[in-house]
Amino acid sequence: MANTPIGNGVFGPVTGEPDPSATSQATANTGGATVTREQFATAILTKLGYPQTPQNIAFLVAWMNREGTAAAYNPLATKLKYNGSYDLPGNSPGDPLKVQQYQSFDDGVAATVKTLLNGYYPDILAGLKSGDAQTAGANGQMERGLLKWSGAGYSSIGGNADPNAAISTGGTGGSASSSGGTQLSGQALTDYAESNFPQYAYLLNDPEVGPILVKAAQQGVTDPNILLGMLRNTHWYTTTSSTARSFNELMADDPATANQAITNQINAIHVQATQMGVDLSDQAIHDLALNYMKLGWTPGQLTQQLATYAKYQGDITYKGQAGVDVQQLKDLYASYALPASDQTLNSQLQLLLGGTQTLDEFKQGVAQKAKSLYGSNPDLGAALDRGETVDQAMSSYADLAATLTGTDPGQINWLDPKWNVALTGTTDPKTGQTTGMSMAQWGRTLRSDPIYGYDGSENAVSTASQFATQLLAKMTGAS
Repeated sequence: MANTPIGNGVFGPVTGEPDPSATSQATANTGGATVTREQFATAILTKLGYPQTPQNIAFLVAWMNREGTAAAYNPLATKLKYNGSYDLPGNSPGDPLKVQQYQSFDDGVAATVKTLLNGYYPDILAGLKSGDAQTAGANGQMERGLLKWSGAGYSSIGGNADPNAAISTGGTGGSASSSGGTQLSGQALTDYAESNFPQYAYLLNDPEVGPILVKAAQQGVTDPNILLGMLRNTHWYTTTSSTARSFNELMADDPATANQAITNQINAIHVQATQMGVDLSDQAIHDLALNYMKLGWTPGQLTQQLATYAKYQGDITYKGQAGVDVQQLKDLYASYALPASDQTLNSQLQLLLGGTQTLDEFKQGVAQKAKSLYGSNPDLGAALDRGETVDQAMSSYADLAATLTGTDPGQINWLDPKWNVALTGTTDPKTGQTTGMSMAQWGRTLRSDPIYGYDGSENAVSTASQFATQLLAKMTGAS
């Protein structure tokens, strides 16, 4: 049997048997055309506006494979009713929220994206937004969202899956009017909830809370205190702050005051985003303000959300704290003579700006990378073990370069091949490993290689003059 419903997910796993046609040629309702998982994944990313990277597509394809649903145009098995969708047969009879079958490819994509954006899956969205959801999922960074989605059915999605496998486009029968049952229809439930307990209407799609709202509707409950008692032991109640619950009640009872609170929060987020150096659209600020109030985020959680909008884009001018953090990260990597990709700087900027990690924590990892790269030089390896940077360990080499060539030590970048040769430009005769030069070797290199400009330096001219004077004195004395 396929997964059975578990009560923690907003949109849980499929409860019907997987259709073999979901992994073979899908022809129904498509005129014989095949719709692949990769096509569906690409469409989701396009609608979200997120990077269509191989890693993001591989994650979504593997996720579809994990669900294994037969639902038409719904490979991720959402339960959101949308544009005339109808129930997938085989769902639990007692669950009023059933996996949906959609009328078209576009409807399936739109419903899936709408589900992802409902506020319950910030970790999944963050992983997709980073461009490498595959790694984020493998590292457990989406565990909470996957547990929520699957109703605690799974927290990871496994490895690679066939991107060319077809999704189901014909379903397993049924129609918009064939769901049957004696439950109130989705619209009737919504109308009842909005009339009698509007502060909880947004939870109708929660598979734990939704059935309780259904039960309350069937029993004719109108007293909000009775309903609150029915909800008190739910995961939603125990994990939602009293601030968030109060705001939702305020939205229902006094929308004018609630909207003013949102406006105040919009202004506060605008100020904070400016200080952080993050550029946001008005819509993004509004959505963040609403989620801050509706979901009861802490200030720290808001800062982390704002940080996800920060982007490293190479050598441009960064504003606010982002500018400070970018420079600190660049200086850190330069001080250890290590390269840093734009992707690395982007992810670390977001973590640093969001307060998730500190510069000292990054420094520990960078130091280990430098040790693995330059550890064959025993003197440099020992210096790194003492907590010195490559810049500090190579200070005497920089001073010698300054003496012989007139180069400002502060301008020496040990990652530049011109200077990096001091760290890697010779071979240890005992081990055969590439290692750093001795001071004598470094001095000879500075004098002999024209790239350093020793011949035209003040030191070289002075040395030559002294040598000529001494030679003349010897010749004069000899005569």
